[in-house]
Amino acid sequence: MPRPIRYRGKKRLASVLAAIGITVLVVSVLSGTAYLFLRDYVSLTDDGILLSFPFWNTGFNRAPPSVTPSPPDDGDITVVVVDSPTPPPPVSPPVQESPVPAPAELKAVFLPQSGLGDTELIEKIAALCETDIDTVIIEIKSPDGEIASKRPELGNAVATLSGKARVVAYMSVLEDNSITRQRADFGIKHSSGVNWLDLNKSRWINPYVPEAREWLARQAAEAAVRFDALLLDRLWFPVEGLQTAIEWGQYADEPREAALNALLDEILAEVSVPCWAVIEPGALSGGNEYAGQDLRYLWEACALLVVRADDGITIDSITLSDDRVIPVVQWRGISAEDSAL
Repeated sequence: MPRPIRYRGKKRLASVLAAIGITVLVVSVLSGTAYLFLRDYVSLTDDGILLSFPFWNTGFNRAPPSVTPSPPDDGDITVVVVDSPTPPPPVSPPVQESPVPAPAELKAVFLPQSGLGDTELIEKIAALCETDIDTVIIEIKSPDGEIASKRPELGNAVATLSGKARVVAYMSVLEDNSITRQRADFGIKHSSGVNWLDLNKSRWINPYVPEAREWLARQAAEAAVRFDALLLDRLWFPVEGLQTAIEWGQYADEPREAALNALLDEILAEVSVPCWAVIEPGALSGGNEYAGQDLRYLWEACALLVVRADDGITIDSITLSDDRVIPVVQWRGISAEDSAL
């Protein structure tokens, strides 16, 4: 009687196909999970795909200004000395009237959030207020999105310095690496749908979004409490990075100046102290097509404007200069990480 034929190879082939199917399934699940996790941290740049995780951000990632610093002062205090240009003939008064007169000369110390809990440093600054400085700028909202308004040590610092100098709150307006993660609709987006990053791996708030402007106005009002003035920095659209990769959607044809002016109006409506504003550095050399700052509008609305007088830029080039426009002409003991201006 002939023996039955057994097809051993067929069973082995089925096992191999099953193993391949399981492998493909696992890889698909892992790829989908990785995409959901990484989609907010991936951006396409001129150099290829860029990953940017929260723990990679280092706060002020700025190249130092093109000036030659003189030797630092004693201690770890950052001092900014600024002088005003010779004022031209009188012009129309500003919209904001300051209870604290606009300074003809401004000698300022910048106190970052990291120094708020340093009692010894704050006492040293208070001592300097008696002789060398007249203004203390305290970082309330950093470009990383960290907000110090509710920190208990902030109240102690302001109480120690008030009455000894002009105490000014510093706010990075549109550069913000925090709220743009929590509220995806607030951030400027890449054409791929992920968060757009500038050259410093920073995210920016989209000032076209009405809800984002309202949120910023509330933050400004909270930041200005107990201060003599509020200094608004990064009050411009991002200028460093691949601009063609930004997806503006319904706002593509909207003028940038109008969005920034609307944001400034909402901030001024909420803030009860004078507002100072930093002018985007490129404005002095003819302006940057991406920044969107309306210098005339800033000059009329703010109590004081601050500009950087870098190498190659003379004070004479400031077309809106009067006693409310303060150019930074000297930096002492200053670093890129700790500089507010």
